[in-house]
Amino acid sequence: MKREQKEKILVLVRGGEDSLRMVEIGYEAARELDGELYILHVEQGDSMDLRHMASLQEVAEHGGRLGGTVCFCCGDDVERYVRDFARQKQIAGILVEPPEKERKKNRLTAWMEKLAELLPPGIRLLPEQEYVFG
Repeated sequence: MKREQKEKILVLVRGGEDSLRMVEIGYEAARELDGELYILHVEQGDSMDLRHMASLQEVAEHGGRLGGTVCFCCGDDVERYVRDFARQKQIAGILVEPPEKERKKNRLTAWMEKLAELLPPGIRLLPEQEYVFG
C-alpha cells in the first residue's frame, strides 16, 4: 500500500515577535494537515547580519521545539532560493510574514508577486488569515 505524502508548510521569517507568531501559525497549519513544518530565513547577499542573529536564534529554537526543520542561509537571489528550496522539499504551501509598515507592505507585495511567478505549479502562497486558528 502506497503511503500518502505529508503536506509540507514553509514559513518564511525575518526574526522577532512576528516571526515567532508566524511559526506558531505554520505549526498549527501543519498539525491540522498532519504535515511537516519548515522554517526558512534567506539573507540577501553572502553573509548573515550578526545584529540580526539573536532574534533569528530565538525563532530557530522555538521552531525546533515545535518539531520544525529550521534553515537559515544567504543568497543573492532570494526568490529563486525560496523557489528551489520549496521544490526540493516538495512544499505544498508557503506562509510569508507580513510587514509592519505600509511602505514595506508595497515592497512585500512586489516581492511576493515575483516569488509567485517563480514557484512551480502546486505550491501556494498562503494568506496568514487562512491559517489563524482560534
